[in-house]
Amino acid sequence: MTKKYILSANEANRLYWLGRYEERVYVALHLLRKCYDKMIDGQQSDYYHFWEKFNVENIYASNEEFEYGMLYDENNINSIAFSQRRAMDNAMELRNDITSETLSYIEMSIAKIKELKGNKETNITTLQPITDWALAFFGSAHQRIENNMVLSTIFAGRIVEYLDAMIRFDYPIERLRFALEGLNDYTDKIPGLTDNDALLNAKALLDNNMPGDAVIDADTKNKLMFNVNRIICA
Repeated sequence: MTKKYILSANEANRLYWLGRYEERVYVALHLLRKCYDKMIDGQQSDYYHFWEKFNVENIYASNEEFEYGMLYDENNINSIAFSQRRAMDNAMELRNDITSETLSYIEMSIAKIKELKGNKETNITTLQPITDWALAFFGSAHQRIENNMVLSTIFAGRIVEYLDAMIRFDYPIERLRFALEGLNDYTDKIPGLTDNDALLNAKALLDNNMPGDAVIDADTKNKLMFNVNRIICA
């Protein structure tokens, strides 16, 4: 277990993006399951909401290209393979901070993606172990990492990524408020990495007496995305 209590700028950056990329794997798999279900059973209008947000650069021309690319295209920054590889790159550099046991869940995910890609497998249900290992990674981190700054930086990255996805995919405002409040549990422990102005701005944008089931408008959405992604200075 690490005994350091001061993080270097490089270490903080890697911890933050480790949390973000691993959460991106988890959230993307959740959203892709919804998207793939609609692609199987519905018309394009039923899943275009997902398609346009994942396929932002319009690089996939067909359902088949989209299904394969979103799982395995390492040139696509939104794909499962890309995010899992970036999580692995950071985790390897942080082995002493996060423990080998915690790292092992990402290693298993990398191996599983390689296996499934080799088999050209696009059935989203076959990636369930990767979802399970993402949750196990965060559970192991919480159990095994003794340094609060290390743990809090990873989990701050996790929640920022979760917020980013919920904003992009138009989740109701109550979910955003709840996640932002949860972020406070970790930013309090890493004051040197927290932009308090951005945090307060994000809270103010959500504190407008709107009902919890409302969806924010486009202007508020853009401002919120800007501030949420500035909260952690890593």
